[in-house]
Amino acid sequence: MYKILLFDLDNTLLDFDQAEENALNQFLKEEGIENIEEFKKFYKVENKKLWEKLEKNLITREELLNTRFYITFKHFGIDKNGKELSDKYTKIIGQQGVEIDGAVELLHKLSKDFEIYAATNGIKQIQENRLKNSKVLKYFKKVYISQELGYSKPSKEFFEAIQKDILFDKKEVLMIGDSLSADIVGANNFGIDSMWFNIKKLENNIKCNPTYVVENFDEILNVLKYCKK
Repeated sequence: MYKILLFDLDNTLLDFDQAEENALNQFLKEEGIENIEEFKKFYKVENKKLWEKLEKNLITREELLNTRFYITFKHFGIDKNGKELSDKYTKIIGQQGVEIDGAVELLHKLSKDFEIYAATNGIKQIQENRLKNSKVLKYFKKVYISQELGYSKPSKEFFEAIQKDILFDKKEVLMIGDSLSADIVGANNFGIDSMWFNIKKLENNIKCNPTYVVENFDEILNVLKYCKK
């Protein structure tokens, strides 16, 4: 039986897609950009590439933060300081604590039977501020953020750092998240069970094997109810 649940945040409990959309609209408008939709489309592609490189340890977090907007603005012929753009965007997106519908109710029910922790890749300032502006923070015994730990999912070192702090038995832990490449591969690397929260109904293109696959919060509750028996 599981005693500890490690929850990813973005697109598992917090609606990152909506938060990013809100933040980019405000940020680009304040920067005087007129063709906002074109900027967003280009940025999201480049940002995803950079995060994938970070997961593979091909770039540093500072390189990601300081170049993603510089590359985007440069593509459209605008030369601006990448770090200054990143700092401004960080403040804006930190205000976006948008939860996925039903996330608060899910955590409320699970908190009666499990110890719940957040285990997220991301920027410390952004994730902490988004949590403070959400209604889910109170359900976590502790929040673990990759920037603070010094390791990112899917590295086993990310999970080892959490285990060193909590001192858990691997058989009693379940990782729940929407990302196959980060959450599920990371759990597999570390040797704990995993639950792929496939809310977007994607195909498993990297052929990693989650312990469970669910598509909504009700299915999470049903699986964990069964595991308690």
